[in-house]
Amino acid sequence: MEMLVEIFGSLGVDKTVFIQLAILLVTFAICTTFIFPRLQDVLELREKKTVKLEGSAHDLYKKVEELKEKLKVEIEQTHQKEHAASSAKKSELLASNANELKALEEKLSKEYDQKRQNVLAQFKTKKEKVLLEVESLSQNLVEKLTK
Repeated sequence: MEMLVEIFGSLGVDKTVFIQLAILLVTFAICTTFIFPRLQDVLELREKKTVKLEGSAHDLYKKVEELKEKLKVEIEQTHQKEHAASSAKKSELLASNANELKALEEKLSKEYDQKRQNVLAQFKTKKEKVLLEVESLSQNLVEKLTK
């Protein structure tokens, strides 16, 4: 026993070891009663808020993907609808321009025919006039050549 007392003495253990042991046991009892259960609740709540929310995050991601696809389809439908409307308007404008172009073409064609007839008539009168003078001009030429 002396040997044990000597070892404890060299380690610096004295009569206060029992008081320290009692304080340790009381502190442990208080911690297990008041602190550890609340700490356990906090840790479980934290786990529930982080790990358990992973499933809801996947659900939200799926909803986002569904909305994305839905909006993509709606945008495509709107694009097709507006493209069809613009094509119809373009066709309508081209048709009205084609009608205006035909009317203008007919007008120009009539003007051309009238001017052509006038020029042909003038040409014909001048040709007849020249043909009438051909006889007298050929007589003059023959006279001048024979002189």
